[in-house]
Amino acid sequence: FRCLFISSIVSSAVPMPDTRTLTLEILKDSYLANLATNDAEGPWAAAVTFVSDDDMNIYWLSQAAARHSQAIEKGNPIAVAITAAWESSSERALQMSGRAEQIADVPEHIVEAYAEKRGRERHEQLQKSLERGTVWYRFTPERIELIYGKYFGYNRQRVL
Repeated sequence: FRCLFISSIVSSAVPMPDTRTLTLEILKDSYLANLATNDAEGPWAAAVTFVSDDDMNIYWLSQAAARHSQAIEKGNPIAVAITAAWESSSERALQMSGRAEQIADVPEHIVEAYAEKRGRERHEQLQKSLERGTVWYRFTPERIELIYGKYFGYNRQRVL
């Protein structure tokens, strides 16, 4: 009877979402990405407001002359950390590594998502700043580790 009772509880539980779905959720719910780059002066971190696409790429605007932008232009891999919630029982975060590049052709849905995240008025100001050296960047992850306390506790899950 006891085994039957326990198995009925387990089988009636809501199935756990896959790690890709959880990763996309964190990307959608987060506001800032912390970029880690490296240049001749050593490691450097920069926080950027970002949006993402369904392929888990992230996009942001930065000044081309910024230190992190200059390091990206050298083609070295970078790391990205994103935290959606940090309370230990419900921690949701991503640790990623991959490549970033400056891009000229930004999909319209990315521009719209960024405008919505930043607020229309702020986005209109940023459009003007594109003429003064602000450019779009895209990060393409090569490795993603998911931290999701509700489902995995302190055990990271490899997504890519």
